[in-house]
Amino acid sequence: MNLTFSNTGPSIAVPVPAGTVDGDFLVLSYVNNQSASNPVLAGWNLAVTVSDGTIDLLSRLYLRRASSEPATYTITKGSTYGVESVAAISRYKGVATSGDPVRTTGNTIARRGGPYMGPTLSGLSPTDMVIHSIGTALSSWAGRDYTLTGPGGGWAERVNLISTDATATPAVIVLDQLGASTGPTITPSGTGAYDAAGRIAAIALVAESVAAVKRFQGWGVPLFV
Repeated sequence: MNLTFSNTGPSIAVPVPAGTVDGDFLVLSYVNNQSASNPVLAGWNLAVTVSDGTIDLLSRLYLRRASSEPATYTITKGSTYGVESVAAISRYKGVATSGDPVRTTGNTIARRGGPYMGPTLSGLSPTDMVIHSIGTALSSWAGRDYTLTGPGGGWAERVNLISTDATATPAVIVLDQLGASTGPTITPSGTGAYDAAGRIAAIALVAESVAAVKRFQGWGVPLFV
C-alpha cells in the first residue's frame, strides 16, 4: 500500500498510507532534481542516497517504523532552484522487529535513455523483501513527456508516478519481490525517454522470524503487503 505526491515548491508534504498502524514498516522514496543542499526529513532514517551531481538528480530511500503516525510528513528541500520532486510512502508488514531490519542496500547510476537496471544484491534470504526505487528526470529540463515500465513477472509495482511539474519531469517507480538478488530492468518510453537519466536505490528488508511471529502474533508465515 502506498500514497504518492509531487510538487515544485521548497517543501513537499507526503501523505502516510491510510490504515497504517504502529509497528508497520514505512519506506519513503524521494526523487528531486536538486541543485543545492540536501533535503531534510525529520523522524526518518536515511538508508540510501544516489546522486553524482552531473544532471541535478537526487534519489533517496528513507525508513521508519510506524508509531503514532501523522497524516503527512514534510520534506524541506534546502533549495529554491531545481526543486521539482516526487515522493511516495510504501507500507510493509512482517519486517523484523529485533536486530537490524535491513539486510543490505545498493545503488546504481544509469545514464540517459535507459533501460535502467537495478543493482545486484548479495547475501539475501529467500524471505527478504527486496525493494528497488528508480528515480528519473530529464537532463535537459525540456519538459518532454515519458513513461516508465517495469519488467512484470515476479516484480510487483507499488508506485509509478510521473510529475506533472515540467521542466525536469521527475518520476519514480517502486518495485519489490521476495529474495530477488538480480535487480529489475525498467524501460522509459515516449518523446522524452532519450533524455531521462536514472538513479536507482535498492534495499532488502529482513522478515520477522517464523518463531517470533507464531509466539507473539499468531501468524504462520511473515507477510509483506
